[in-house]
Amino acid sequence: MLVSSGLAGLLWDNFGSSATFAGAGFCFLTLFGLLVRQVNAQVA
Repeated sequence: MLVSSGLAGLLWDNFGSSATFAGAGFCFLTLFGLLVRQVNAQVA
């Protein structure tokens, strides 16, 4: 969490708030993909 917090801070400083929230969107997509993978593994 410390690394991701530092990365978010760097994105905020260098690119503004929109880059930070775009990163959060990517995070949610990744979590959704992991959830789908977990569900598919339980079904198989």
